[in-house]
Amino acid sequence: LDGQRIVDQIPDKVTITSREAETLGLFLNGLSNSEAALELGVGIKTIEAFLYHIKKKLGVKTNRDIALVLAAYTKSGRKL
Repeated sequence: LDGQRIVDQIPDKVTITSREAETLGLFLNGLSNSEAALELGVGIKTIEAFLYHIKKKLGVKTNRDIALVLAAYTKSGRKL
């Protein structure tokens, strides 16, 4: 995956919900889906749904791609 190429295709403003943002923060801090679920007081399926929606909004397919795209997105000076 070329993170910068994907970033160039993302709309100027990507809107994520507060729960998606919380999930994203936990994911980027290395928590597993089950750890994130415990932290947020939700089920694992809910965490998986949040990550699915984030991937759709960013136009990526894997959790690894989320990190690559966010790194390129931040490097470009853009914010979610």
